[in-house]
Amino acid sequence: MSPRDQGEPKEGQKDLSKNKKRKSKKMIAVIVMMVLLSGAGIWYWQVYGQGPQDMGRSDPLEVSSPMEFTVNLADSGQRRYLKATVSLAYQANGLETELISRQSELRDLMIGLFRARTVSEISCEEGTDTLRREIKEMVNDRLQTGKVIQVFFTEFIIQ
Repeated sequence: MSPRDQGEPKEGQKDLSKNKKRKSKKMIAVIVMMVLLSGAGIWYWQVYGQGPQDMGRSDPLEVSSPMEFTVNLADSGQRRYLKATVSLAYQANGLETELISRQSELRDLMIGLFRARTVSEISCEEGTDTLRREIKEMVNDRLQTGKVIQVFFTEFIIQ
């Protein structure tokens, strides 16, 4: 054997080292894909799946009859109004009869809340989320047999 033959790998050895490199690259690619898919799955579950507020809720939610509102907004110098339809989601535990019997009181609260707002306060997503939260808190403060879980705007038009 010549010294030149000893320093260079033979063709069979070159193929083995190339195969090892390919396998290691494939393995790294598989691991990266698994990590990315796991992250995407966790994100999807948090956004669309059962979030922390949904856990422990075993009863299905009931949704109240829609309440329609057309009110003037608090903008000065302009006549602006809001047309909104609101539904309240709650656990089925007898709250429906209380919501029906207190509908006039709850509508009055919501009308006052809507009329105190300006277009700039409720035209962005943050403003409507704040409005949802305030409606939920005000309604829940007055209810005795249960609590509203969520407030839905099925119509929300500012003009």
